[in-house]
Formats: sequence, C-alpha cells, structure tokens
Amino acid sequence: MVAASSSIAARPEPSLWLPAYRALPSPRVRLVCCPYAGASATLFRAWPSGLPADVEVRAVQLPARQSRLREPPLTRIAPIVDAIVAALGALPPAPLALYGHSFGSLVAFELARRLSALGAPPIALVVAARRPPHLPHVHTNLYALPEPELLAALHQQYGTPWSLLSDRDLMELALPPMRADMEAIETHVHVDGEPLDLPVTVLRALRDAALPAGEAAKWSELVRGGAPVREIDAGHFFMDTHRAWVLARVADAIADGEARRRR
Repeated sequence: MVAASSSIAARPEPSLWLPAYRALPSPRVRLVCCPYAGASATLFRAWPSGLPADVEVRAVQLPARQSRLREPPLTRIAPIVDAIVAALGALPPAPLALYGHSFGSLVAFELARRLSALGAPPIALVVAARRPPHLPHVHTNLYALPEPELLAALHQQYGTPWSLLSDRDLMELALPPMRADMEAIETHVHVDGEPLDLPVTVLRALRDAALPAGEAAKWSELVRGGAPVREIDAGHFFMDTHRAWVLARVADAIADGEARRRR
C-alpha cells in the first residue's frame, strides 16, 4: 500500500478521486487514467470493454466537474498528485499502470515520479498528446485570457471544434475546470530528478500541432532506457476518435511492463 503525503488538502476517498469503471476484488493490473484539461473521469467509462477482463479501470475525477461540481478546483499539480496518492493508498494493493492524455500526461508523469520515490513505481506509463515537462513552456497565460481569446486559442492550439466552443451551456460548465487545469500546466515548474526506471510509451497524433515529433522524442530524456513514440494519423483528441488504437497501445504497455517485472 502507498503511503499518503502529509500535505494533502483534500479528501482521499477512492470513490471520490478514482471512480472505477471496472472494479475488481483482485486485479492483475490497476489502470489509472488521467483525462485532458477540463474533462472528467467519464471519458474512460467505455475503456473496460477494450482491455483484458482482469485489468481494473479507474479514472481521476478532479474537483469542479460532474459529481464534484460545487468543489473549488485545484490549480497546481502537486496537490492533485497528493490526493491521487492518498486515494491509491486506500485501495487494496495491485500492480499499477498509468495513462494520461494532454494535461493528464503531466499528472500521470508526476504521479509516476512520486510513486517511484515512495518505492512503489508503476509497471508502465503511457503519456499522450503532451510535450515533456522539462521543455520550456510555450504558453504561460492562456488560462487567464478573456473568454473569446481563450476559445480561439483552444481551437487554434488543440483543434477543439467550434461546434463545442460555441455551445454556451457546455462552456459555462467546462471553462472553469479547464482554466484551472490550464493554470496547473502553465504554472508547473519541472524539477530535475532521477530518470524514471519503468517502461514509458509516448503516443502522438500526426495532426496534433501541440506535440511536434521532435518534442515527443524528448520524453526519452526523462526515462532510463528511453521512451518509444507511437504515432497515428489523427488530431489532438485521438483518445476519443481512435479509442481502439489507444487501448491496443495501453494493453501492449501493460504487457511489456509485466514482462519487465518478471525479468
């Protein structure tokens, strides 16, 4: 069981922070999924059907969205990681794999570092659609832009469709947690440390302007033994549009991690 950080400022109940879309009494692997900015855990509700039956699927549910709508958002990475570590510590032990998409990749990476420092490293980490965190920030104040400029930036940088951005009811709900998550990204300061000593896979879309090929390759600088990059002809939100491909890569990463652990 993972020890909780003493700096946690939020409740660590697993059902609150890590709702299960397939809960198992004794999973072969527990997969924890971290969504992109502004999104909720329900992005991953269909994932169990595309993964082996003995893989437990849980997703991070941050404050200020869905069942946690009335809670204030978190705007820094450290307290998010604190809370997830505490929630994991309240669950029965199981080998852990992590998936993160865009903002979620940064959360998953820092979570992997924290767990490794606690002596409980994940068996595998999959990061998708996100620049490695040791590179200089490209944007530092998108989260503070007035709404029209922010919507334009979301469309230009990430290809978010105008059909969604022009939906007033949707944006009223989505923008506050999205601003919080973007603030967490843009204010995050990377601290150099030991390279991760676990299998890391990078997923990149060929039509994703937010992650050029050269930057995707630099994830290897943070991982002992490197981090292979897998590519698909898609846009930034390929976990939604090409779910089967993503799930196959996640299953491969889990299998590779298990094989490495056996060796």
